[in-house]
Amino acid sequence: MSMLPQAHPPADLISAEIAIVGSGPGGAVTGMLLAQAGRDVVMLEEGAHVEVDAYRAFSPEEMHAKLRNNGMTMALGPSPVAFWEARCVGGGSEVNRGLYHRPSPEVIAAWAERQSIEALSPEDMTDLALEGEKVAKISTLPGPAPKVSLKLAEGAEAMGWSHMEVPRLYSYGADWQSAPQPGLKQSMSATYIPAFVAAGGRLQTGIRVTGLRRENGIWRLKARARGIWGQKTIEIRAKTVFIACGATQTPALLRRSGIKRHVGDSLAYHSMIKVVARFDEEITGDTPLDPVHQVKHFDPRFSLGASVSNPATTAFALSDRPDLLPRLASEWRHWGCYYAQSTGGMGTVRRLPGFEDPLIRAKDNPQDIEDLSAGLRALCECLFAAGAQAIYPNIQGAADLYGPQDLARLPRRLDPATVSLSTLHLTATCPMGAEDRGSVCDSFGRVWGAEDLYLADSAMLPGPTVVNPQGTIMAMARRNMNHFLH
Repeated sequence: MSMLPQAHPPADLISAEIAIVGSGPGGAVTGMLLAQAGRDVVMLEEGAHVEVDAYRAFSPEEMHAKLRNNGMTMALGPSPVAFWEARCVGGGSEVNRGLYHRPSPEVIAAWAERQSIEALSPEDMTDLALEGEKVAKISTLPGPAPKVSLKLAEGAEAMGWSHMEVPRLYSYGADWQSAPQPGLKQSMSATYIPAFVAAGGRLQTGIRVTGLRRENGIWRLKARARGIWGQKTIEIRAKTVFIACGATQTPALLRRSGIKRHVGDSLAYHSMIKVVARFDEEITGDTPLDPVHQVKHFDPRFSLGASVSNPATTAFALSDRPDLLPRLASEWRHWGCYYAQSTGGMGTVRRLPGFEDPLIRAKDNPQDIEDLSAGLRALCECLFAAGAQAIYPNIQGAADLYGPQDLARLPRRLDPATVSLSTLHLTATCPMGAEDRGSVCDSFGRVWGAEDLYLADSAMLPGPTVVNPQGTIMAMARRNMNHFLH
């Protein structure tokens, strides 16, 4: 079976020493280390357990099985921002491409100073990342990268810009060329969650925690359980609770529970704008491997990257260009999806009475728009240097570009009302740090003013990570858990 639903309804009351709400990278690392330390732990996951390779990556079937709202989630604002939010065992690690960066030393040092975070050093975070990589392996590609990826690298070389093949949380077998899928993603459901269960941890799926309160030294969690048997209301009791629901659902749960100070005030994300480039030669479908190249020359202001390019993802990247879709069926192998990604997206998360999901607002940030505008221009320069014959920006009413001479037709400053932005990297809605620095939790994740309540996910990071955040989330969870256990 590809999906493993809870076959029987849970008990009306579940008790444990420690409850973890959420099973993504932060929750999974936290749970494994607690269980291996001999603690009585139950992990609560709202979604189902879906085998990591059950569906073709980025297919409609995978989106339906693993994503909240089938992947149709939006932050409202001057320029609405679309993003995916996982709802399955393993969280975001199940639906991302597995691109992996260790924590940025510059970012970690800046966080420690700005937020006055105790015992946080770049060197220690690198060591923690290395420890985590013993459980979830990282690899470079076992063969040549897809042409759609190499084109970005070729353009960067021609421009004299630094670029890299980003390692992935992936394990490739010797038969990667003939296997149905070229490797096994080292997602949480394939690595940390099995280790958690093997160490005695209890995993409960189909359980959405709707609120929590402290009574007589015990946390009482109200939850709604769903399964093939129907649904019911249950209660979970635990001395200690770790919340790891992600950057939107963690603040929503805290606010539903009456914990509001600074909660959801400081959402940070990487804004992304996409283009589709057409080449004379076929650049997609040449290998089952995913694109992995990024241009890091302009970090931390913005970076450039190559995306998965198949008919479905290319159609999404052309959402503002329906006139091009009739050509997609016959020409898609000549087309590639690329992005420019900035680091200055900001917003808020608020409870929305009567609705299951919170209200997410994207703030107007002129500097972020400036950075995206510069990033878009640099991306087009890079692709033309690699031989692109045409570039179609995902901007309402934008002109097609047919060479470097057409770059002057790009707007010097993007109009938020006409661009289609997206993001996958949401953080910082409940930042850690000193109590007087606008934080929600202390230097090790304990929520201010709440005994035995901790955060263990991207919400507690103090800001954008510049690089893909999963490695930073996992290392931070390990750091905080080492402090908790010792």
